[in-house]
Amino acid sequence: MMADLSVPLSFPRSRQEQLEWLRRWKGQAYMDDLKPELLSDADVSRLFRSVYLGFLKLEEAADELML
Repeated sequence: MMADLSVPLSFPRSRQEQLEWLRRWKGQAYMDDLKPELLSDADVSRLFRSVYLGFLKLEEAADELML
């Protein structure tokens, strides 16, 4: 099953929004393994930003390939 790679219209600020976007990008199995209930808010935010930046890099590379 492919993850939903939709880009958020605005950068999610709350922990719940960030976890929801991580689930959509990375999949439910990733989130189950991650055990987000054990992570601090700061850890969730850092993880989200890391995944988000990786997604943006992939999107940029795809754009370059289409040129």
